Amino acid sequence: MSQNLPEKYYREDFRAHLADTSCYGNVFYLIYHKWVATAKENFFLKKVEGFTNLLQQHGIKMLVFESSLKLFRELHLHDKVSVYIHCPILKKMKAHLKYILVDGEGQKIAEAENKLAFVDRGGKIIPIPEVVFQALETIRG
Repeated sequence: MSQNLPEKYYREDFRAHLADTSCYGNVFYLIYHKWVATAKENFFLKKVEGFTNLLQQHGIKMLVFESSLKLFRELHLHDKVSVYIHCPILKKMKAHLKYILVDGEGQKIAEAENKLAFVDRGGKIIPIPEVVFQALETIRG
């Protein structure tokens, strides 16, 4: 699997729990989105000092203005999944994040994308905050 991963990435690991699955043991479609969103949030919490403060006290909001998810195969109850995040496009005003989801055997199960922008308290689009930009640089490429 490593030959298909970007050179720079952030990884977050999950496991499919009962609450994530149907009575047939298949992971709900929405859960893949949840794993992507959780991995993205954990990346920012770990890599951006003061990330919570940036959002709460400074009133900056992170917007996902475009999102997509493509599934290649299903996961089932108690399967392991790793979400790899990388940032192929990073500009002053927006970032494009790509995600690769792989199972416990390293097989790709899904791909996702998010396009992000930031706004101030008044809803005006602002440049990506410098601390966020620097964190994204670590997974750029």
